[in-house]
Amino acid sequence: MSASPHENHRSRMDEKIRQSGLEYLPEHEQLEVMLFAVIPRANTNEIAHELLARFGSIAGVLSAEESELVKVKGVGVAVARFLHMQKAILGIVQRGMFGINPILSTAEDYCEYTKTLFYDKKVETCIMISLSAKRQVICFHQISEGTLDESPLYTQNVIKTALKDHAYYVILAHNHPGGVCEPSHADIYATRQIQSALQAVEIILLDHVIFAEGDTYSLRKNGFMED
Repeated sequence: MSASPHENHRSRMDEKIRQSGLEYLPEHEQLEVMLFAVIPRANTNEIAHELLARFGSIAGVLSAEESELVKVKGVGVAVARFLHMQKAILGIVQRGMFGINPILSTAEDYCEYTKTLFYDKKVETCIMISLSAKRQVICFHQISEGTLDESPLYTQNVIKTALKDHAYYVILAHNHPGGVCEPSHADIYATRQIQSALQAVEIILLDHVIFAEGDTYSLRKNGFMED
């Protein structure tokens, strides 16, 4: 029994990847190969072209909401969910490169680690990282989630969570989906309030990091926290 045209095409794509690597394929073929994993038999070439025409790039496709992805012909709920979660998987992979429960010694460490927590966040979200006395990551938690430009940060939630984790140090991090990687007056005020409240229970706030458009901003490094 002869192979179908789609099977032959996928075999040719596999050979191209073996010879030159996925990174050297045109963008539509890269997306097409990604779709192989979740679309076993349909023409993923057409679907990849449709997705890129609608969303502009692979980054645009992976950043799109599931409700928008399913509007493309050939993209069902399972495919949309698969594409939508790829950015979160990228964060998981990059975070894994730090090792299990890594030690975060410097502001640069805090910033690079916190980057991995926000790739799939579309609204302003605050995350707290608990660390041991050796600055080893114990765990991290989403403390709050808000809108495109605001996420409430409640001191009581931070204190309660830090005590539950038996944290010696805490790092706060939140994103600015609007793209401005600088603290607002509210960010600075909330940071100082939380720093003071943590000190009262003998927990040290190491830093508050802001993430936006792939960049980070350390409030401590820029002089907005008490020593």
